[in-house]
Amino acid sequence: MTRPVSILLLCLLLFASCRRYHAEVVVFHTLPSDGWEQTDTIRFPIDTLDAQGTYQLSIGLRTSISSPYPFRNLQLNIQEKISSLPQRSHTISIPISTNHHGTTLKEYLLPVDTIQLPPKATGEILITHHMRNNPLYGIRDLGVKLIEIK
Repeated sequence: MTRPVSILLLCLLLFASCRRYHAEVVVFHTLPSDGWEQTDTIRFPIDTLDAQGTYQLSIGLRTSISSPYPFRNLQLNIQEKISSLPQRSHTISIPISTNHHGTTLKEYLLPVDTIQLPPKATGEILITHHMRNNPLYGIRDLGVKLIEIK
């Protein structure tokens, strides 16, 4: 009786592992410890996706309690400059929690846009902040995540 159950579990495991691969790019940049100036553009190159497809663009960030972020949200300006596509811009607001519940690092991920990329697309995502403090303290890392939508 245990042998049929083992074979069934093995078949389910093999079936689950045969999913189609989803292309994904995740890139984080550590921001300067002396603050992020409004004129400092953080650049994320797009050049590692071979397949065309529809991708979800999300923005990620990490805050640290060692250098507390002074606001409850973060306003970002995002520009998409992708080959053969019209340039697009977004202004987003990411809500920030001041309560870390004992952790030293807090991560946020916010979906921004859906992009239809051509094969072997190149370009970049450009991000600046739009906050009144200049330089802005408390943001440790800023990132971009592109994941193919099936």
